[in-house]
Amino acid sequence: MQQFYSDIFYENLGQSVVVPAGHSITYEAMVWFGGYDLTVPVILAIAGAVIGCFLNWGLGYILGSIRELNNRFLSDDKHKHLSGLARKYGIFLLPFFWIPLGGLLVVGAGFFGVRWWIMLPMVLIGSAAYYALGLNL
Repeated sequence: MQQFYSDIFYENLGQSVVVPAGHSITYEAMVWFGGYDLTVPVILAIAGAVIGCFLNWGLGYILGSIRELNNRFLSDDKHKHLSGLARKYGIFLLPFFWIPLGGLLVVGAGFFGVRWWIMLPMVLIGSAAYYALGLNL
């Protein structure tokens, strides 16, 4: 059973990075075969997804820092305008990070300076809704 738990955590971590690296097969098998208490697997799946989102956010933050060194592709004025839009409206898209290539939303949040303490509850809401509504099946 412990092996299942670690598989669920790592599968969801891999699934939530920018380029998804797998699928949550172990969790789905536990649901389909039944007879398992899914409390711990859901918590581990959410934890793996949130850590994957932190990796995505960190990547965006690093790319945003590099952009400051070279403004050739995005001027300061455009970046400032887009950062304001991302902070005001874009955060409401973060709960949908689980859609295909939705990790790019979180990368964009990091790139445009959305703070991690704003990103975290949005990602938790999205991940909890994803499992509560059964969208993972």
